[in-house]
Amino acid sequence: TKRFKKKQIPATVKLMGYFKNNFLPLLGLALLLLMIPVTVDLGQRVSRLLSEAGAVPANIIVDAGIAQGSLPRPWEGVAQGGELEQDMKTLISILPITGRLQNLNIKYVRFDHIFNFPLEDRMREIRAISALGGFPVISLSYYPADVAKSWTGRPYNWSAWEADVTSLITRISRETPNVYYEVWNEPDGKDFGNMNPTEYLTLYKHTVAAANRVNNVQPFRIGGPALANPDNKNWMKQFVAGVAANNLRLDFISWHRYHKDPQVFTRDLDFIDDLLFANNLSDRERLITEWGTDPVVGPIHLGTYEAAHFAAVTRKILDRVKVATKFEARDGLAAGGGLGIFTYNGGEKPITVALRLLSKMSGNR
Repeated sequence: TKRFKKKQIPATVKLMGYFKNNFLPLLGLALLLLMIPVTVDLGQRVSRLLSEAGAVPANIIVDAGIAQGSLPRPWEGVAQGGELEQDMKTLISILPITGRLQNLNIKYVRFDHIFNFPLEDRMREIRAISALGGFPVISLSYYPADVAKSWTGRPYNWSAWEADVTSLITRISRETPNVYYEVWNEPDGKDFGNMNPTEYLTLYKHTVAAANRVNNVQPFRIGGPALANPDNKNWMKQFVAGVAANNLRLDFISWHRYHKDPQVFTRDLDFIDDLLFANNLSDRERLITEWGTDPVVGPIHLGTYEAAHFAAVTRKILDRVKVATKFEARDGLAAGGGLGIFTYNGGEKPITVALRLLSKMSGNR
């Protein structure tokens, strides 16, 4: 018989084979070993933080004697829309509640439909607000018959529009100082023209050109676009970029916002601030020219939520907005909870009480 001797495998080869067959378990073990110091350190930090949080009382000192400057008052504004009286021919006026608005320290009142109803009716309201130390905010809308076939139709006569704008500003600003002229109302809204940014920029150019030709009047501001939907960020980006590229006059930028979450108002402002900064327009005033919880008539406008929402949003915009004109001053005739600060007949709501509370806050912060 022939005897065979078993071939001896070198130790290094055995070791390599072991590592090859157990690579993943060994890798996991190595990672665990490496993480032990980190895990221990984190555990000690968490334990220390938890013990400190539980054991050390807060020691917060507020020195109310340190002046923080004058208290901004962006809530001192209301808007009045296009609701009609029972005759269906006359706009609901704020004249019956001007005294009540004064008692709430309302300083800014926005007027819509300036071109589509007798101007003298609006002039009486504008004079009343100015006499009380207030500032009219006038939406330059909508097209007169010599400009377009309908209020929100496509204009066929820009020369007529410019002449109408120049005449209106001259008439109002000759006797009324510090008027805000806002170019249009919700141009992106389906009920107000549904304009794209290019169409609106054309309207804005013609309007600013007309305003710049006005002379021998009191100082005034002009701006826009009173955007209906600030979530349409690309629309606003194109407008602001067009203003910057064409070196157009823009004294203020404006938009509308209806939302139940006050934090949404902050997000809008973050976007607007970044947009203006990117176009070297950061010094322009910010105006929210319509706002509230819901743009639709309903019971929410009759309760305490609306009042609490008003105060919460006011705190969000306090240092960042020149004025926010709450929609609206006085209810229309529709039943079920109008959007007004006051009812049609001048009755109060919880939001009236919130405004009265804020009106008592004055002086330095």
